[in-house]
Amino acid sequence: VTAGATLDYEQTTTVSLTVRVFDSSPEGLFASLDLTVEVVDVNETPSLASGALAVDENAVVGTVVTGVIAAGVDVDRGQSLTFTAVGGDGTDAFSVVSGEGGTFSVQVAAAVLDFEAKSTYTLQVQVEDDGLGSLKSTAEFIIRVANVNEAPSFQGGQVRELAENTAAYTSFGDTLDASDPDGEQELSFVVVNTITGLPQSTQFGIAAPSTSGQLQTRSNGFDYEAQQRFTISVMVTDDGGVGGQLSDTGEVIVEITNVKEAPVFPALTNDHQCSCKQTWTHAGQTYHYCAKTLNSLDRAWCYVNDG
Repeated sequence: VTAGATLDYEQTTTVSLTVRVFDSSPEGLFASLDLTVEVVDVNETPSLASGALAVDENAVVGTVVTGVIAAGVDVDRGQSLTFTAVGGDGTDAFSVVSGEGGTFSVQVAAAVLDFEAKSTYTLQVQVEDDGLGSLKSTAEFIIRVANVNEAPSFQGGQVRELAENTAAYTSFGDTLDASDPDGEQELSFVVVNTITGLPQSTQFGIAAPSTSGQLQTRSNGFDYEAQQRFTISVMVTDDGGVGGQLSDTGEVIVEITNVKEAPVFPALTNDHQCSCKQTWTHAGQTYHYCAKTLNSLDRAWCYVNDG
């Protein structure tokens, strides 16, 4: 084989040449022989080009990662190629599936893709032929995780206290607790109807602006002796992104706290508003112990005519 020449079975399987032998006579006599050289096929290493791929965060298992993936190349005609993930930090998150004609796909193997936690993976893919010696080579792929909007979360079990007799449009309690996986999103709050999910503000609302997360009364007359607890529904909504605005709804317990109130004396006749259990005479008047006041924990003495 002459210098610089390459024998390639896939290009040509035989090479023809003529060999001449010369004697040393002045006439230069010679003889010729035509030869055919057969090129023997040997297995050659397949090749694979690197590439860049992309997939949305939170993609479910089996999702095919998008991007340009060039087919593996093997100059040995008729060979089948097998593709395998062999390295990189993406081997737990992605799998490689061999296809027909030297092709393959990269698929999500575990539901762990979170843009906020990790936005880029590397995956080393090995291509192996089925020829003598099973030759192989490796290429690296960069997989970028795309950010998508995720729903905020309203923390359950929240309780806020409100003193009875609080005036309308009074803010009370700590701000409401909610979070969003997308970190920089601004959250807004609204009190909604428990059944319809539509905004309502009959008794409670959110102090302006709606992003304050601060509960506020919308009416007067909260009375501990009449009702000690209210359950309200609050919806929290993010400011959108890929996929639009998303929301979550949760319940908040508003507990009415008792406030000491002045007693209310009944009329100056024994009209049965007074539960008379004891008597007390003072300055010629008879007073009776009365248990009925606005606050059942208080006691009062009331004057009642004997009639």
